[in-house]
Amino acid sequence: VLFAGPNPYDPYPKAWIVIIAHSASLLSWYAHVDNGAHGITVSAGEAVKAGQVIAYVGMTGRTTGPHLHWAIEYNSQFVNPRLFVP
Repeated sequence: VLFAGPNPYDPYPKAWIVIIAHSASLLSWYAHVDNGAHGITVSAGEAVKAGQVIAYVGMTGRTTGPHLHWAIEYNSQFVNPRLFVP
């Protein structure tokens, strides 16, 4: 886990995010996660395994309802995440 908490790039209200580094060039971002009763379950520096719960769907930041914003950053650029779904 590279980062877990309020997005430092967001203005108020901040979306809560989890960023996982899969390698030096591949990061996955999970945004708008819950920061309340079902908060983030991982911390920066922690190793995670496939299938592990890292957070719960929430509606932090600018949103009109609960959802997950999933993004993939490859070589410092955001790319289509569908390229990483089998």
